Amino acid sequence: MKTILFGNGFNRLNNVTSWENLVHVIDDSKDKYIIPNTLQYEGKVLSEPYQINEQFVTSDGLLFVASDKKILTVREYSETIIKKSIVSEMEKYTSNELFNELLNLNVNHFMTTNYDYVTEKSFENLSYYEDKLMRDKSESIFSIHRRKCFIKNNFNKQLWKIHGELSNIGSIMLGYYHYCSYIGQIKKYLFGEYEFGKKRDLGIIPKIEERLNNGINEILSWIDLVFTSDIYIIGLGLYYDEIDLWWLLTIRKRLKLKLGEELIKNEIVYYGEPESGKKSMLEHLDVKVVSSNRRTYKNKYEDYIKDIKKHL
Repeated sequence: MKTILFGNGFNRLNNVTSWENLVHVIDDSKDKYIIPNTLQYEGKVLSEPYQINEQFVTSDGLLFVASDKKILTVREYSETIIKKSIVSEMEKYTSNELFNELLNLNVNHFMTTNYDYVTEKSFENLSYYEDKLMRDKSESIFSIHRRKCFIKNNFNKQLWKIHGELSNIGSIMLGYYHYCSYIGQIKKYLFGEYEFGKKRDLGIIPKIEERLNNGINEILSWIDLVFTSDIYIIGLGLYYDEIDLWWLLTIRKRLKLKLGEELIKNEIVYYGEPESGKKSMLEHLDVKVVSSNRRTYKNKYEDYIKDIKKHL
């Protein structure tokens, strides 16, 4: 089984505004240790009132006015308004040739930390159609099993949006509050405490150790792939504020030491040029690091995709 995990790197080839820039409100340029993006987001949210009055505006930009000539308003959470501003920027994102090449690889699973719909539009442009019966958007806040399925010539590609998506504002994962709560849900999934909704009729999911010992025959969540599929990470900075992914990598290594490499034998490869400390940390967690000495990101991604193809 093969999986691609990608982030915002391919979008940045198009010179788009990243969400990190949109939430950066505290100047830490002179600090020895920079403030993580997740905490920058909390700084932005918590510097605003909890709720504010939002005015209703028509598509023409005119204010809605009631019969008594009062301007119509609605009370809305400041955090929701901030997320909506990020959504409006991300809706402008488009694909590019290299990203299309990535999606065309002979891979069954794609995981992404991106919230946008560039991937879905690209699959459609590449003549894939979505099997909507396989779509799972049942989660309103977390993304344990948020997925879509795209098919072409009987080849099935699963897309897992592990940090939420634009159409569901509440699912977009940006700050510490959401990340830490998410880890709690991931822990439940791994330790036999997670239960799917009634529609799935799956009951409580057994512990990951038990499932690995018995053999995981069905992928119920992207989390399963971390323990069972070869994963190629590309276009993802994997900053230390991605605490959910780092935590999962440590759990994988712990279980690997406990259960043995016979049960957890998948390969994880990270493509990038991490600093020496991060490179060493990844290698301690049994993640292979592959770098390119070419100058531009476009050229680097060309090298990385070429290397991934060797494994398929």
